Amino acid sequence: MAGSRPTGGGPAGAARPRRRLLALAALCLAFFGMPASPAQTAPRPLPPLLRSLSDEAGVLDVAQGRALAARIADLEQQADARIIVLIAKTIRPESIAAYAQRLIARWRKRTNALEGGRFVFVVIVQEDREFSVVPGEALTYILKRLMARDAMADVQMRLGRDEYYEAIALILDKLAQLIRPSSDVVRSSGPPGTQARCAFSPRQGAGHEHEAVRGQRCDGRGAGAVRSG
Repeated sequence: MAGSRPTGGGPAGAARPRRRLLALAALCLAFFGMPASPAQTAPRPLPPLLRSLSDEAGVLDVAQGRALAARIADLEQQADARIIVLIAKTIRPESIAAYAQRLIARWRKRTNALEGGRFVFVVIVQEDREFSVVPGEALTYILKRLMARDAMADVQMRLGRDEYYEAIALILDKLAQLIRPSSDVVRSSGPPGTQARCAFSPRQGAGHEHEAVRGQRCDGRGAGAVRSG
């Protein structure tokens, strides 16, 4: 009949569900596909104090924290170098390489504790499942040993099991073996900012921990462009 509207089975009726789907898709995009706001992409605040051990993620108990702090103090005296260990919950959206360099740049401006380049920053990020070892200019020679195949596999395995105390103790043991006294004149083997960065797998079920790290390698390419795999 003239002037009648198409029924739900006509072309216009069939188009309505499609329009609803498109509207729903646009709504989803609005919530999930929008570019992040400046507040979301801003780098996370750095620790307010330069401590030998900072556990922002809360993965160590009091006894473990005290034991590691004492071990770091002994190592600093033995190696004549500053050792800083930081455990963060997450540093997203920033990369661990950029975070470590921003951390070092900040404290170079605020203290003379890093003068001479005899320092090592160890940054472990719990949720991002990465860790980085960043030596100062005078200690970059240790990277060759740290980047050797499977050199950090035991650390990766411990972190993959969420055994943070044991993993940090292993890193400190490796640094104690590698760092030479300041009286030894050593030519730097890498540019400032070079670092060894490794990923570690999430906690695995019993019997699978070793498989999570088998064959992984940590490398160093300039400003910490390093990834295991």
